[in-house]
Amino acid sequence: MARILFLLGWLIVLGHAKEQPQQLIDDFSPSLGLHVTWPSKERALLGNTLNPKDLHHEPSIALHDMQASSPELFTSDVTYVVMSYKPPGPPEKTGEHRYVFLAFVPSNGTTDKLHLSKPSDRKHWGYDTEKNKTKGVREWAEENGLAPVGANFIYAKHKKQ
Repeated sequence: MARILFLLGWLIVLGHAKEQPQQLIDDFSPSLGLHVTWPSKERALLGNTLNPKDLHHEPSIALHDMQASSPELFTSDVTYVVMSYKPPGPPEKTGEHRYVFLAFVPSNGTTDKLHLSKPSDRKHWGYDTEKNKTKGVREWAEENGLAPVGANFIYAKHKKQ
């Protein structure tokens, strides 16, 4: 199997949960289930709302092959972290924010070590690319020859609304 890459840095999308979320990457058919669990025992469940105070420590990541006849969870040793984990920190009175995890593999199937560029402007990465003149995750993945294979996300909001 090709090397799997985890983006532990958040892709933050501002706006209320009821609004149409901005599309961060092109549509894809996931081949791996992406399970995210924090030491506080909180889990990402495709759009559940979690309290930021429970998400301070780096989560563990597990994957499962959704095409296997009896899918088993498996984990991968991460040998190269592109961006370290930064816990959610939604500002006061801004409603719910969406925080996204994505798993990628090399588009060409290589298992060789990759030399990935580090995304700039982490605070704005993944949304409002025209206004902030930053590249989104779609462009970053294309530049680095990556294809998405799994995703998960949560919502979180500041306690002062």
